[in-house]
Amino acid sequence: MGANQFKSALLERQFQRFHFIGIGGVGMRALAKMILQLGFEVSGSDVSPCDEVTGWANRGLITLYDNHKAKHAQGASCVIYSSAIKALNPEYQFARNQNIPVFHRSEMIAWMGEYFKVIAVSGTHGKTSTTAMVAHILRQAGLAPSYCIGAGLNGEILAEVGAGEWLVLEADESDQSFLKYKTTIALVTNVNYDHMENYQNSKDLYEQCFSDFLNHSSHVAIFNHIVGKMPEKMTELKNLQLIDSSNTQIINWSQNGQWLKATCVMQGETFDINMQIAGIHMLYNAFLAIECAVHVGITREESARLLAAFQGTDRRFQIHMIHNRPVVSDYGHHPEEIKATIHAARGVWPNKKLHLIFQAHRYSRLRYHFDAFIDVLSAVDQLVLVPVYGAGESEDMQYNISYLMQCLDSKAPIYLCSLQKIDDYLAKQGENDVVILQGAGNIGYILERAMHASRL
Repeated sequence: MGANQFKSALLERQFQRFHFIGIGGVGMRALAKMILQLGFEVSGSDVSPCDEVTGWANRGLITLYDNHKAKHAQGASCVIYSSAIKALNPEYQFARNQNIPVFHRSEMIAWMGEYFKVIAVSGTHGKTSTTAMVAHILRQAGLAPSYCIGAGLNGEILAEVGAGEWLVLEADESDQSFLKYKTTIALVTNVNYDHMENYQNSKDLYEQCFSDFLNHSSHVAIFNHIVGKMPEKMTELKNLQLIDSSNTQIINWSQNGQWLKATCVMQGETFDINMQIAGIHMLYNAFLAIECAVHVGITREESARLLAAFQGTDRRFQIHMIHNRPVVSDYGHHPEEIKATIHAARGVWPNKKLHLIFQAHRYSRLRYHFDAFIDVLSAVDQLVLVPVYGAGESEDMQYNISYLMQCLDSKAPIYLCSLQKIDDYLAKQGENDVVILQGAGNIGYILERAMHASRL
């Protein structure tokens, strides 16, 4: 059981070269890195390749194309695509027409999982950080896990082929692909409704899918019920373990700069947690990771100790200094995630003026959670709005940036007509200002340019 057995299975299918359509996406990049580490040839295409995959190409590790053409898939023994790739993509069509084996990213990961004991983490919010915590604990404990996470750290994707028997996965609920995974341990951080366009706008279907995901676990399914609601369907699951106020308490906690410190009790055991990360929501994530580790054979106290070296992930309340002023980059794009970011920022800088530069991600999400967006965006000292990142969606003629500005008029929001204007905005901030770049779209790339400009 493990990576060598999976590699043997790929070789039995005579797979030699894997071609990734949209290799720059975080999920695709993570899988591509693992395939590379297994010793296979990798090629990929992306119209906006990120720095990491460009670096791989420059070092001769992969063949990279910056456009989509049928010929790029020629000679591939396997083609992998993500949900962002449409059926009309010329490389996808070529592979289908030539009978080249084609796998959705999640299908390849599910196949990989057949050769491991699988820990999969899902949830509306916090799954990336929680998955990273689980992988960190297992790695620091010497278990050499493999892991595949949809985020990076310092620009390097968090994915690794380890020598151990465990595979730690971030299980994406956005397109229901998390239902393909057969798990040993399944974790859910929370259920709070997002990507509803892929769930027929049905809360009932959304909850059912999470229940099904937990029910696929062969050993234990753990749901974090400390905050938020638990779908009633989950109460019927046979192997469900809850983390809730009856078995988990925070005795005290504090945010000292970027350090989160807490004394906690879980299942009657008292221990301290010290993490260089901000926000009480990260403490809730840690509880889930710690309880997961118990089922792997690591004590709660030991897991808490190991988390002191946890560095977080890129764009999850990631703090940078630009023009000698703190700038936070955060991927959160749901009202509850933005609320957590603001709360964390108030904890780190209680006496500073908070500026939130917000890029809404998808018109469908803006429409579905519009009232909640109005509430949470009203909680900052200075709101700055930039154009919506549509992620392939057409502009909504009602729920758009103009309507958002209109409904927030009493907060006197500033509108920047392009992301390029952010550089100048950052340069004008004073000693008492903290700026948050908030959103899951291309606002994250602005930070790299702003950091470069600040050094000139």
